Amino acid sequence: MAVLLSPVAWIHHLAWVVVVIAAIVGDGRDPVRLRVAAGVWLYYVVPVPWWGVSLIAAQIPGVSLVLGKIVQNGFGLGAVALVWLLVSWLPKRRQIA
Repeated sequence: MAVLLSPVAWIHHLAWVVVVIAAIVGDGRDPVRLRVAAGVWLYYVVPVPWWGVSLIAAQIPGVSLVLGKIVQNGFGLGAVALVWLLVSWLPKRRQIA
């Protein structure tokens, strides 16, 4: 939520992703939760926003600006997905385990 609520979401606000990954892992006995946590970690290790900058710089007519802006905001969009994951998906996984 810190990334989403901050008026300026600097990259260091994504330190909260570590806490989210720990919440997803839980006690480490559910292999699905471990794979999801690994996927979240990988997503935030890959320089997704910089790919968006490259798309915008490519200046492909009609595609690069819109797609580039979406990709450039990938970490913020990922934060929205993580809020959903914590609120909706994770409680259901706890009931299964």
